[in-house]
Amino acid sequence: MTVEFISASYANASIYARGASAALVGSPQTIADSILDHADLGADLISVRGDDKLNDAIDDGRDVLPPMRATPDRAR
Repeated sequence: MTVEFISASYANASIYARGASAALVGSPQTIADSILDHADLGADLISVRGDDKLNDAIDDGRDVLPPMRATPDRAR
């Protein structure tokens, strides 16, 4: 079995959400790389959300999605 390490740091977000929850922490590029790493490892559903749902969705669409789209050879 090969273990892959994900590049982003994790913060315990269970204080904000019910159940097990973790938050990716890092630059937009680091977050994009980490999401793609999860997809490469077989994740086929990844939930991306923040505390401020509207503004975080706007920020993610502006800052995180473009680097992900710039790597078409990676899993989606």
